Amino acid sequence: MSDSIKVKYSDVDWKSIIGMRTYLAHAYHRIDSDIVWKAASISVPALVKALKKTS
Repeated sequence: MSDSIKVKYSDVDWKSIIGMRTYLAHAYHRIDSDIVWKAASISVPALVKALKKTS
């Protein structure tokens, strides 16, 4: 994400999103499917809502 997007959506926890992406890309052999499911079913919809709210 560009810095301007991060500033525009400053309420989003970009550090956690980047951390999850890094973990999925580099620790795929240790991934906990429950954590991924929570992210997909709870965190992603909340992120979409936050992005739509401020656009």
